[in-house]
Amino acid sequence: MLKNHTVYIKRFTHYFEEEIKRATKIIIEGEQHPATLHKKLVFVAILDSLSKCIFPKKGNRDRIVSFLIEFSEWDDYNRISLPLLFQLLTKNPEPAFSRLRNFTTTKLNEWCDGDLIGLSRDPKISEIRDCWPNEKDYKKPLNGVSIELLQHSHLFYSYRNDLVHEFKRPGYGMEIGHDGYPFYTSTSHIRNQKEEKVTWELVYPYGFFEKIVRTSLSNMKNYLIENNINPYSSYTFGSYWLEELNK
Repeated sequence: MLKNHTVYIKRFTHYFEEEIKRATKIIIEGEQHPATLHKKLVFVAILDSLSKCIFPKKGNRDRIVSFLIEFSEWDDYNRISLPLLFQLLTKNPEPAFSRLRNFTTTKLNEWCDGDLIGLSRDPKISEIRDCWPNEKDYKKPLNGVSIELLQHSHLFYSYRNDLVHEFKRPGYGMEIGHDGYPFYTSTSHIRNQKEEKVTWELVYPYGFFEKIVRTSLSNMKNYLIENNINPYSSYTFGSYWLEELNK
């Protein structure tokens, strides 16, 4: 008879539920801002740890992206960021990409300065594939960037890397409120005191991080219980700091 791991699962998930509560209460003494950068750092650390429980053999990017897809209930994870695709195409003037360039420009011109644009306005991968010069080659890198890196699941990983390795947010977007949904906002940049450039800045607000961490943990807990998986089996414990010495 197989051992029931429900007790271990509840203990494991309770630990992270408490850490999420603590993260939401982080404040910086003497500062007026809500410490969203610090809270996001805790949330991505939690996601890193949870993803290892489910995908212990995968590399960092593959593990975290796979975990988001499986458990976060993020509807727009596979959409392609339109402004990033537009920027990529400006760096590749080949005539073969004229159809895709026209598609991207037309879609982007429908966005109005001053509006908050939700990710549902971003194209699906199927739309991009249909405009690619050769559908079979749409996954080949363009100027060193593969199309999948422009998908929001991978952009989240890029955001995570900026947080963890550089202690900053990517881009110049401003967070507005505590909304749990990502968005784009237009930003003007003045160059040489006269030249103005407008960019669409992608924003993943604090509320979005909290939402996907809570949702992912809840869905993962149900998954572990349904499949009777001991979450601790994916981690190494022991006195020695090097994992190999504790095996």
